[in-house]
This record gives sequence, C-alpha cells and structure tokens, in this order.
Amino acid sequence: MDSVSDASLRSGAELVVHAYAKGGREAPGLARIEKLGLSAKVFPVPGTSEDAAMLIADQRGASLIVAVGTHFSLEDFLDKGRGGMASTFLVRLRIGSKLVDAKGLGRLWSARSRPATLEILLLVAAALFPLCVLALQSPLIRTVLSATRLQLRSSLGLP
Repeated sequence: MDSVSDASLRSGAELVVHAYAKGGREAPGLARIEKLGLSAKVFPVPGTSEDAAMLIADQRGASLIVAVGTHFSLEDFLDKGRGGMASTFLVRLRIGSKLVDAKGLGRLWSARSRPATLEILLLVAAALFPLCVLALQSPLIRTVLSATRLQLRSSLGLP
C-alpha cells in the first residue's frame, strides 16, 4: 500500500489488503484505506503482498501473470535473508508456467533488435485477410466497392 497513490486507490477498483495469516485482521495497509474512507477486503495469507496478489490472480483464473519488479531469481530467494521468501518460492511453484518476468520479456525482445520487415508484412497480411473476407461478404461493402469501381472507370473514361 505504500507505493500506490491515493488517486489509484479511489479509482473504483476492488481493493484487497494483504493481512498476516497469524494475526487475523492485522493488515498494515488497512489503516490507510480506512483513513481515505474506502473499504477493502482483507486477505490473510502467509508470505508477502506480492505472493497474495499472485495467488488471487491464479485463483481468479489468470492464464498469464506478468510480474514487474518482483523477486524472481535464485539470489532473491537464497541470498537476501528476507523473511517470507519460503512462501514466495512456494507460490512460484504453485503458479508455475503462468508467471513471466517482465525483465525476461525485455531481454528476449532485445536479443533481436527489431522484427524483420517480412515478419511485419506477414503479420499485417494475416490480420487483414479475415477482415477482407468478412468485408466482401457484406452486401453494403460490396455495393460501396462496386460504386467506387464504377466511379473510377467513369473518371478515367473507361467503358
């Protein structure tokens, strides 16, 4: 809760506050929510707030979870001496292949400086093909195309 602006909290989103599993409703962020006159659901779970967020995303059926600025490397789990890293490791095991680190995506993309022109053209063609097929099935579009063709032939002086 310390890195979220008041405006974001007031945005109308459903608010969930991480509570320590041992302490019941002992939730460090709840006081701030109540001070702003807002309400939130309290989610008691062992571990860190990022663990709680990932568990909620998994429970709600997320097929992909992109983590930004979270603990991800083996060094984070073993060398930092932080409390809660065991639960973070277990959460990572639970969500498995759904979790992708944004930093890893950036490295993957920078491995190739930019996509080849042919790849971009093929992607655009693949996107336009179904749109063209659908458009040609529409009587309105066919009428407009026919009128445009006749107008062009007339302006060019073709029979």
